[in-house]
This record gives sequence, structure tokens and C-alpha cells, in this order.
Amino acid sequence: MSFFRVAGHIFLWIVAAGAPASAGESPVTSVIVSGGWEYRWGDSPVEEDGRLTWAVEPAGAEGWTRTDVLEDLPGRGENRGLWLRTVLPDWGGRDPSLYLHSVDIVFESFLDGELIYGFGELVPGGDVEFVGWPWHAVPLPDDFGGKILAFRIQSSIGDIGIVHDPVLASGAHHVRTILRRDLDRVVLAFMMGFVAVMSFAFAVLWRERRSAFALGVFSLLMGVWTFSETELKQFIWHAPLWWTYLGLAAIYLAPAALLAVVEETHGIGFRRVLKWMRWSFAAYALAALGLSALGVFDLPGTIRPFNVLVVIGLGVGMASLLMAAIRRNPEALIFTAGMSVLGVCVLVDVVVAWTTWQPPITPWGLLFFVLSLCLIMRYRFVAVHRRSVLDGLTGVANRYQFDALLELEWHRAQRDAGTLSLIMVDIDFFKNYNDTYGHLAGDECLKRVADVLRSVTRRSGDVVARYGGEEFAILLPGMGETAALLVAERMRTALEGLGIEHAGSSVADSVTTSAGVATMDKGRPISREELVQRADEALYRAKREGRNRTCGGIA
Repeated sequence: MSFFRVAGHIFLWIVAAGAPASAGESPVTSVIVSGGWEYRWGDSPVEEDGRLTWAVEPAGAEGWTRTDVLEDLPGRGENRGLWLRTVLPDWGGRDPSLYLHSVDIVFESFLDGELIYGFGELVPGGDVEFVGWPWHAVPLPDDFGGKILAFRIQSSIGDIGIVHDPVLASGAHHVRTILRRDLDRVVLAFMMGFVAVMSFAFAVLWRERRSAFALGVFSLLMGVWTFSETELKQFIWHAPLWWTYLGLAAIYLAPAALLAVVEETHGIGFRRVLKWMRWSFAAYALAALGLSALGVFDLPGTIRPFNVLVVIGLGVGMASLLMAAIRRNPEALIFTAGMSVLGVCVLVDVVVAWTTWQPPITPWGLLFFVLSLCLIMRYRFVAVHRRSVLDGLTGVANRYQFDALLELEWHRAQRDAGTLSLIMVDIDFFKNYNDTYGHLAGDECLKRVADVLRSVTRRSGDVVARYGGEEFAILLPGMGETAALLVAERMRTALEGLGIEHAGSSVADSVTTSAGVATMDKGRPISREELVQRADEALYRAKREGRNRTCGGIA
């Protein structure tokens, strides 16, 4: 299906969701068909004219039992066939159809004995193949009121019947209802896709590529599963069995990807167990999907063993996360909170799945988990950004960031006919300091010098950067030469006042600096290169004149 066709479908959904009921629709837009149901087990004998006896029997015929539920009815035994029927109420609207959330698993619908709808292939004995769990819209004639609607259902799995009460309404009403009900999940699926794209981007840019890639795979799988759980998917591709395989493949593989994230980032003390669990999930997914596709066993039968495996995996993952969180890893704390909520929702759904079908709450837990992932992504984005613009040792701006900010402030000064000052600072005899005290002490000295330079520059627009080696550059937008010289002198005296011992210096017993100042004055613009060159010349003049001093010049 082309992009334009999909876009057209989405447009029609939105129009259908926002459109008011048509003039021909009944004032009562929908009716839940919940009363007057009867059932019987087995399959119907065939009349001489070829019609099925149970499809044409009148209301009140013997052998039928009244029921208020339409799934997993009592008395099944070894039966693989079930009949359900009711008398349809009057409705009065146009384009009537009966919405069925799902049916286990293949069926035919009869209206007063006439076949009007079918899904799957029914066979003698009921040993039918699983063909997916789609929703259905059974079309009805305008004069259906008062007629008997019968369902002939066959199932070779543990469940049999109609999931939830059928809803009688127009086709347009069903479309609007489906869209409104699934809109939050569609948004959640796109959110998961966005997190996946961002994670894959971080996998390219970030050092810890494996964890970022695993997070991207998990987010993508959960996005696919979330969308496969919507009913909107049938508008895009009406292939129920393939959607079921796609959704189960995503949810079966997702724990393996999630455990890979935990193993790579927070797997303190549990790496071997996490790796074993990760490969167990991957092996189970391949075996369950592969063997069911080969017909060894039915696909629905693979769900409950997977649920047991999920409970074990959640326990191992949470134990590893809690240990990392105890060590005050900020990402682990966020990850633990998100996974805890998701884990509770998954456990609730697992417990409910063993008893009866209810709308899963896992997507809501997944939404909370997505928000926690977004916080982690923001945390990592800030970390990556800091590494790209800040010097890793001193924490001040790096050379790349300095060049970018110099260009920005130079253009601003040119545009506004303003001033821009630049201070170049060099630590006196720093090579001798490294030779005397070692490189570790030299690194600590650089950090302390950077801290002093930052403490003196108090304005928000001032920038301190490491220009290279033991040389620093300070940008002072809007500041004239006199003020810049005062700032440079405050920096020099403040550093000298620290009294950092320097036995290798010939000008003082402590660490000192030399500084050169250049200013681009109002109305007398110069190039960026010339501004840097003049500051460098002033710095070297300070060195020639004996070091531990500040020299300036104006353009």
C-alpha cells in the first residue's frame, strides 16, 4: 500500500471521528445486544434442502439454554463447536451492522437461516486452524428487526465464543468508535517510534552504543506491538493472522531487548543471569513462532508459557535495577521507576489473562515507561551536548565552542556597532610545573585555574574557554578595553592569591598567569582573526616583559 493511500485512510478516519451523525442515522446511535441469548454445544444437523437445522429453528425450540455471557460457557467438555443465537431488536437507522470485538475463532452468521457472514473455514469435528483475532462488522439488512441471528462457532483452542457483547450501529458509527478508542494507542505507538529513532541516533553518536541500540530495538518492538493491538490496523492491512504473528513476535522479543538494556547499563552483579534470560526470551520467541507457523501447535497456546517467563524476567531485571539504583545511578533510578510501573501493569494483565479477557492495562504502564525513557534520553542528550561543547578536563567551553561563540558575538558586535573584548591567558612555565609535579598535578592545576577564571567572569554572556594546552580564552561581549583589562587583572591576582606551589617558575614561588587583551571598539570593526591575533600579540608582549602581568591593545 502506497504512502498516499495510507494517508488517505488516516484522513478518512479523522473525518469519520469528527463528523456528526448523518441525518439518516437513528437518534439512538448504537444498541448493545446483551439480552435474550441462547446457546447449545456441538454442531447442527442438516435439513433436506441443505440448510442447517439450528439456524432455522424458531425461538423457544428445545435444546437451547439461556445465557448472559457469550464466551467460555459451561458444559463444553470436548466440544469444539458452539451455537449462539438471539432475536435482534428494532433499530431504525441506515447502514446497520453488528460489531464484534473478537470471536474465538472461526464462525458463520445466519439471519433467519440465511448465511450473511463468515470468517475462517469451518470443518467437521471443529479441528480448525487459528486465523487471528480480528474485529468484525456483520452487515445486516434494513428489515432485520425481530429476526433470529445465529452464530455457528468452532474453536480448537481453550477459548470459544464471542468476546464482549455485540454492538448494533451504523458502519460510520463503528469507524468513529474505533478511532476514538484507539487514538491514544496510536499516539503511544508513534511515541515509541520516536524514542526508537532517537535511541538509534544515540547509538551512532554515543560511546555506549550497545545499550542505546538495545533501547532502540525495545522501543521499536513495543511500538509495533502497541499498534498491532489496535483495531485501526485492519484499515491499513486486513490480514488478521499476520497482525497476530507480528504483534506476538514484537512482544516475545521485547523482553530480550529490555534485558539487554538493563545488562549493558545497570547489570551490577546480574550480568550472567541477565544474559541467560535474554537468550531464553529470544530462543522462546523463535521456537514459538516458528513451530506454530509449521503447524506443530496453535499460536495462542504459546502465550501462557511466555507469561510465566515474563514474570521471571521481570524479577531478575528489577533486582538488577534496584541494586544499581541503591548506588545512586540517576539513570537507574528513572529506569527503575518506569519499569516498576510497567512491571505491575504486565503482572496484572498476566493474572487477568488466566481468568478472563479484559482490556489490557499494559499500554498505560508502557506510557509511563516511555516518559521515563524520554527523561533518560534528555539526560543523555544533555550529557552528549556537554561533551561536544565543554572541555572534558576543566568543564569550561572547548575550542570548538569558543570558535562558534566568537563568530556569533563578532557578528552581533558588527550588526549593533558594539564592542567585543578578548582575553588570552597562559599559565607561566606550565611545562616546568608538569615536569616537577607530574601530569596528574598538572591536570588539577588546570582545573583550579579554570575555576578562578569562571569565578571572576560574573556576567551571563561572558565565556571562558580552554583554547589549547595551558592557554585559556575569555570572551567579553559589550565590554571595552579598560573594563576588560580590569577583569584580566582580577583573574591574575585571584590566581596568584591561591598560592599554588610552583618550584619550577622563575617569576614567583606559586602559579602565575600572563594575559593579553584585545578589543574591537565601536565603529572600528576588525575581523575575528585579527582580534585573536591582537590578543595573542598582547599576551606574548606580557611574556617578554617578564610574565605574571597583563598587556592590552585596542583595534
